[in-house]
Amino acid sequence: MGAFILKRLFQAFIAVFGVLTFVFFLQRLTGDPVALLAPVNTTAEDLERIRHSLGLDRPLIVQYLDFLWGVVRLDLGRSLAQSIPVSDLIWSRLPYTLWLAVSSLVFALVLGVPLGVIMAVWRRHKLMAIPSTIVLAGQSLPTFWSGIMFILIFAVGLGWLPSSGARTPNSVILPMVALGLFSMATFARVMRTAMIDELSKDYIRTARAKGVPKNAMIARHLMRNSLIPLITMLALELANLLAGAAVVETVFAWPGLGQLAVQSIGARDFPVVQGVVLLGAVTAISLNFLADVLYGAVDPRIRVGRGG
Repeated sequence: MGAFILKRLFQAFIAVFGVLTFVFFLQRLTGDPVALLAPVNTTAEDLERIRHSLGLDRPLIVQYLDFLWGVVRLDLGRSLAQSIPVSDLIWSRLPYTLWLAVSSLVFALVLGVPLGVIMAVWRRHKLMAIPSTIVLAGQSLPTFWSGIMFILIFAVGLGWLPSSGARTPNSVILPMVALGLFSMATFARVMRTAMIDELSKDYIRTARAKGVPKNAMIARHLMRNSLIPLITMLALELANLLAGAAVVETVFAWPGLGQLAVQSIGARDFPVVQGVVLLGAVTAISLNFLADVLYGAVDPRIRVGRGG
């Protein structure tokens, strides 16, 4: 198990390094941020002075090495647009993104797991077209489109919920549902597959032969054994929710890291984009690492098969 974990850690380090390197050089191809920061009538000499003060006139490789050294020292630099530390910007937005992602995960579990159970246990019932349609819609609808539809129906049309911002506790409901729909469909499909697989096993036939009530059999046996693949997926789905938050936060003007990243890309605020990407990459890769460890702990064959 130790060799397995060390191998995963090395792969995680290479992945984070690769993502940061790609983002650093890709951003520089989008243009000069000084052209956006300076007034229209700024002279060429003033532009050069601004560029020099921001360190953007240095060779690209020097900027890259300085960026990597800053990451090692946990110094993410200062925002070019707002002239405040990047870490302060990130920490001020992080609670909103975590609130949205965790609430979306809870929503996906609360709705997806029962739907998966219903679709498996009563899969031959004529009304199963209803939960199947809900799951298919959650899997198929683009997040930005469903978000806009929710705003039009529940905020503009019915006036039940806020359309944007995070001013009140119920502001999270619409973005939570829009973000959690795909994960809900994923949990429902995984749960359905696991339940159907368990229903074909010998202990279920034995329980039926003994006359165990259906509800008791589901609660005591089927649910417990079917949750194992779902548990190992939780880390991966949380990473997917954090990654997908950028679109939802933009649609609902939710003041989280996703909105910050989109705004910073538009402003060519390189340090902020790099800081958000670094946090996102470390979080996603850490969650994938946790999922790998869970897989290896649950099934030792995975460690052997992957060279652990």
